[in-house]
Parts: sequence; C-alpha cells; structure tokens
Amino acid sequence: MTNFPYVNATGRLETFFNKIQSLGVPNKPVDNEWLASIGFSAKNDRQIKGVLKFIGFITNSKKPMPTERWRIYLGGKQRSKRIMAEGIKQGYSDLFEQYPKAHQCSNEDLRSFFKVKSGKSDGTVTLILATFRKLCSLADFDQISEDDILEDQKESGSVESPTPATEPDPNDDQGKSSQVNPTFSPELNINIQIHISSDAEPNQIDKIFESMAKHLFNQDID
Repeated sequence: MTNFPYVNATGRLETFFNKIQSLGVPNKPVDNEWLASIGFSAKNDRQIKGVLKFIGFITNSKKPMPTERWRIYLGGKQRSKRIMAEGIKQGYSDLFEQYPKAHQCSNEDLRSFFKVKSGKSDGTVTLILATFRKLCSLADFDQISEDDILEDQKESGSVESPTPATEPDPNDDQGKSSQVNPTFSPELNINIQIHISSDAEPNQIDKIFESMAKHLFNQDID
C-alpha cells in the first residue's frame, strides 16, 4: 500500500507554497517549530510536511532538510510550476505510470486508483484526491523537458557547462599565444660567424668582406 499524503485544508497548502516564494531556503529542519515561525502553527498545518516529503521538497528523515528542488522552486513563477510538476510526477510515479496524463484524469478514475493503492477509507481517499488536485493546480506539466532538467542540474553544480572553443579565456596565457594577429609580420634573424686565420693576408680579408656584401646585401664594393 502507498501512503499518499493529504491535508485537511487544501487552501492552506496553496498558501504555504505562495509563502515560501518570499522566503529564503531554510538552513534548519523543516519541523513544526519552523512551520509555526512562518505562520503555520495550526495542528492541521503539520500535514504539510508529509506533502513536502512526498514530492521531494524536503528529505525523508527525522529532521527533514530542504532539498535542491526547494531551492530551484524559488526561481520564479514559471519555473516554480515546472518544478512542482516534476515533484508531483516523481512522488505519484505509480499513478503517472498508469495514467501518463494523470493530472487530466477524471475524479472517478483517480478516486478508484487512490482507493485501491492506499487501502484507506472513502473519507481519507477524498482528502488524498483533493490534495493531489490542489498540487496539480500549482504545476505546469506542459513545461517539463529534458533541457529544463539539464538546466536545473547545471545550476545545482552537478553538470559543468562546456567552455566554447571559439572564445578563449582572455586571462589564459596559452589562449593568447594561439591567437593570430593580422598585423603580425615575421622577422628572420641570421647569425653568420666567420673564422679568419691569423696568418691571412689583408687582401684575402678584403675579398671575404666583398663577397659578403655581394651575396648578403646585393652590393658591389669598388
């Protein structure tokens, strides 16, 4: 049997998700004390924790902490709806496996599914169904795509963005050396060493320099 979450007052659930949009990500456990600190101190408000665990917004532990999904949820209205849809599809994976468009199913189909899978009473199944419907009203299932999931991974640091090969880092010395300067003009330096015997005659030395002038500078010495 699956322990589907539910709240007695679905309006409070919507109020909660609207509320956290104006808050930072908690750096402490999302417990009854924290809920009370943001205005959710009623006994029924504690049911919200079960919903958050089910859709992956907090860890499933004794002292539940916010997950990366919670952080990404705060990135704007449209992104929030997409992230909510991802959380719903993950939590209610069995439902979406049976009904790929479960958020568009009739109440009759959903009620039958929740009744069989949970084994709960009709009254509880009604609350489970109402909770699912309220969550779906806060989601946009049409926005989910592989590109969106990859983008979320990048922002969380689990995937590194590739560096474009056509844009070398201006602070990279190696990158600088590989760039071609269109105004660059190559220079050729020639080092010639002449060894003259100490007993060479003056006219022999003159002949050597005359030959150098002719072949290197294309000049004739008179």
